[in-house]
Amino acid sequence: MMLNPPKIREMDNDFLDAILHGGGMEVLSLLSLDSNTATEVSKQLRLPLAKVNYIIQILMDYGLVYVDSTKSKEDILE
Repeated sequence: MMLNPPKIREMDNDFLDAILHGGGMEVLSLLSLDSNTATEVSKQLRLPLAKVNYIIQILMDYGLVYVDSTKSKEDILE
């Protein structure tokens, strides 16, 4: 199996952008303390729900958080 370097770079850029500039550290910090829904995180951090969902998806892709269960409403994870 061969790795696709452009895809890896794209993922790394998404990860760094979400963590460093998008509120990702705050989301990760909050989720490290307690289990919360995306809506709860959004309200506590005063971030748009879509942004929180994007950050959570990236954190899941990197194995930093896991989702216990989901409810989907208009392509937004709950």
